[in-house]
Amino acid sequence: MLNNFKSTINFFKKNAGFSRLLSGMFDVYVHYGRLYGAVVLEKPSREEEAALSEFFKRDYYDQAQIRISLAEFDRQLQRMSLSAVTLEDLLRELRGKIPKVVAHVPPATTAQAALEAKFFPQYTGSRAQPWLQDILRDMRRHHRPLAELYRANPQEAIDMLMKVANGVNMIEEGSARKIYMREFSRKVLGVPYGFGAGEKYGALFASALAYYFSDVDDYSRLYVSAGILHQGVLSHVMARGLAAINHGGKENMPLKAYRKTNETCVLTLENLCELAAVSTANGVAYVIEDPQVYASVTESVDIEDTIICPGNAISPAFEVLLTMLNDAGVTVFYAGRFEYRSLAFADMVAKIFGKRFRTWRYSKADYNMVMESGVYFMPEKGDPEPLHHEDLASILSAMMKTGKTGSSVSLAPLLIEDIKD
Repeated sequence: MLNNFKSTINFFKKNAGFSRLLSGMFDVYVHYGRLYGAVVLEKPSREEEAALSEFFKRDYYDQAQIRISLAEFDRQLQRMSLSAVTLEDLLRELRGKIPKVVAHVPPATTAQAALEAKFFPQYTGSRAQPWLQDILRDMRRHHRPLAELYRANPQEAIDMLMKVANGVNMIEEGSARKIYMREFSRKVLGVPYGFGAGEKYGALFASALAYYFSDVDDYSRLYVSAGILHQGVLSHVMARGLAAINHGGKENMPLKAYRKTNETCVLTLENLCELAAVSTANGVAYVIEDPQVYASVTESVDIEDTIICPGNAISPAFEVLLTMLNDAGVTVFYAGRFEYRSLAFADMVAKIFGKRFRTWRYSKADYNMVMESGVYFMPEKGDPEPLHHEDLASILSAMMKTGKTGSSVSLAPLLIEDIKD
């Protein structure tokens, strides 16, 4: 956390990992006259990867390029700064006076002005207004197929814009309850799957989502960020010992059958959307990140504990299941490897569950001891002091600065022992 205005400015002045990014953001800001657009860092250095990973609490290592939008950087900067420093403040302090510019937008033609006059009264102040304003001013740059359609059939293009704008306005950002794409499409368009990737509205709707969630660079997570479960996303999570209620109020029979035989089931996004609520044995769920460790544990433990495995990736299905477990008041015990990706993974779970997040055997002191010694060890069995998001964030920061990571140790035998007890 950056404590005040001066310390925030000094942090970025002294950190060379931000120099190229902020220089590019200054140029983009001057070009548009507002916080719009993004900067792409080609072949980022290790220093840039470390700086951005720590700042966004996201893994930016080993990528050919990194794309950061000005709007997302500004939001994260204000979250990190107690004095609510904005990106505009930062650019002004780093580069001096910012030239007064008129937003770099092509002048509106008579036809475009007529379109704006038609659209803006009904969308003024809505979520869709900024996207509509940009796309109407420069269709060819923002969405070439729409520009071509507008030349051939203006009324059809206008109809598409209005329906997609209505969809944008119906997005429930940050909603704990996700909606499946076919239901969202039926709600907005009156037909299922109309917003699918292969449908005429699909590409335009995806481009609109990318405008509002510009920090998301993965297609599947783009829809999840908007609270929509897209049928084209191949996403699943493994679970054993999970109980659930369908939307009709009855127990989900397939999960009941899996639970009775202590078998693992694979839940897709579509499966999860059909569930109204989930529950676990004794209000506890064990999350094992590594599929091989999960397989060893589930093969060796023949009791009804709820054990979940996301499969080495933070998938949309896993995020939805975590949300449902959190709604049910479940306490999560997490087991993963001592490395950056795994700890970032754990941090995401910790932020959702807060005080109901636990790491198996490890406390903050244990993690710090591994960082200092570089020796990976397994503490004696006990109930360690709970780790919080702030603790994991500080461990991640220290790991990036020192480059230290623990060596691989098989967790399976110890996890089996703990669950059996």
